Amino acid sequence: MLGYDVWLGEALLSAAAIVLCGFLCIRSKRLAAALQTVMAVVLFAGILVGFFAVTGLHRAGGLSYAPLFAPRRGTPAGQIFTIVVLAPWAFVGFESVSNSPSGFKFSPKKSIWIMLAALITGAASYLLLSLIAAALPPEGYAGWPEYLEDLDSLDGLSGLPTFFATHRALGEAGLAVLGAATLSAIGTGLIGNFTAASRLMYAMAEDGILPEWFGRLNGKGSPRNALLLTPMGTPRRSRKRSATSPDRCRTRPGCKTATVSSRCA
Repeated sequence: MLGYDVWLGEALLSAAAIVLCGFLCIRSKRLAAALQTVMAVVLFAGILVGFFAVTGLHRAGGLSYAPLFAPRRGTPAGQIFTIVVLAPWAFVGFESVSNSPSGFKFSPKKSIWIMLAALITGAASYLLLSLIAAALPPEGYAGWPEYLEDLDSLDGLSGLPTFFATHRALGEAGLAVLGAATLSAIGTGLIGNFTAASRLMYAMAEDGILPEWFGRLNGKGSPRNALLLTPMGTPRRSRKRSATSPDRCRTRPGCKTATVSSRCA
């Protein structure tokens, strides 16, 4: 499908995760919010641990990651533009905040600080993951440009730069740290998508754009009907993303430096 191998077991696991997160959002908004907070902390902490561990072994020392731009991948301005184009894809989760003011128990004006903190930590996460991937290429490569150019011919951990570098720095513990961070990223993404999509439908129902049925709340203040319909759009949205994801464009000129971390996370 769309150039990817799709396995039944993985599809069933994904469907189960979607159903579980939907059930959680419907039954306990408070628990979903608590889990979202915990997973966000685990995600960012895991990235920090991996970064500091890998930086200590970086062969160039310190924060030297020359060359700063990928050779033979277009001009520096073109590579920067590629990252700018990908930015909306990377930060789509902000909809979870902007679509939810009606459910806040505090002044919506304070949400700007939540979004600012999310913006800073989100940008830092993408940056640190990219630095991790470029820090420790396998033996036989002169530097990160040669390594990333050869990714399509590599298998196992060698083909996943972030995991390879963290495993080289911390061993099996590094894989556990990044594994926990990855699961947290998936969990926060699912709950965030449920929140953003259901609250958007709820707001549209309040404004008369959608039928009133979408705006009905359950006893816990969650838009139950909207949440029930959200899983139907989640797989479709995921397939659409996979077709335009950074990993899919990694062989195009200028994309390599913008997609170091997406290949691995």
